[in-house]
Amino acid sequence: HLLTIFCYADHPGPFGTTTEYLNYLTEESMLHLRENPNSVNDETEARDAYLSLHALKAMAGHFTSRDDKNVYKLFGDDIHFGNILVDPETFQITAVLDFEFWYIAPAQFLNSPPPWLMLKEPWEWDHNDEEEYKVKLRSYTKIMEEEEEAGGQDHSFSCLMQRYMEDGTFWYNLAVRESFCLPQLMKHCWALKAMQGLEPPSELDSFLNYKMDQLQRCKGAIV
Repeated sequence: HLLTIFCYADHPGPFGTTTEYLNYLTEESMLHLRENPNSVNDETEARDAYLSLHALKAMAGHFTSRDDKNVYKLFGDDIHFGNILVDPETFQITAVLDFEFWYIAPAQFLNSPPPWLMLKEPWEWDHNDEEEYKVKLRSYTKIMEEEEEAGGQDHSFSCLMQRYMEDGTFWYNLAVRESFCLPQLMKHCWALKAMQGLEPPSELDSFLNYKMDQLQRCKGAIV
C-alpha cells in the first residue's frame, strides 16, 4: 500500500502582508514535498519541484510589490462554466456551485485574469491556447471597461487585470496555489523575464540526498 501524508505548515496568526501569505503557501508545498514519501517518483522530479518552489518563494515580493495592500476578499478557486447556472431566457446567473473551494484570499488572486474564459484548464494550455486566451481576455476587459464607465468608476480594475497577464503575475498566482499542477504551470513561469537568472539554493544537494534516501526506504517498506 502507499502511504500519503498531508502536511500543513504552522502559522502563529493573521498574515501581515500578501507576500507573507504567498510565502506560507510555498512553505506548505515545500513541507509536503519534503515529508511525503510519495511526492516524487525520482531525482529529476524532486529537483524540478524544489527549484520551482524555491523560485516561487524568492519571487513573491516581486509579484506583489506594487499591490501589497494586505487586502483579502472572498475568492472562488473552482469557478468555471460547469459550476455556474444561467437562466436560458434572461442569461442571468441563477446559482454558483461547489463552494468547498471558496476561501478568503489576497485581493491579488481576485484581480488576476479569470482562467475560465477557456474551457481547458490553464495547465493544459499550449501556445495556441494561450494566444486564444489573450484574445478572449481583451474582449473581456473591454466589457469590464464599459461597465466601469457605466458605474462611474475608473479603469483601475480592468487595467490591473490586463497588466497581470502581460507581466506574468497571472501565471505566478496560479503556480503558487496549484501545487499539484506545478510542473505544467512552471513552464510558463520559467519563461518570464522576472524569473531569469535565479541562483539555485545552496541546500539543493542535501535535499536531494534526503529525498532519494527517503524514496528508497519507502520502496523497501512496500516490498
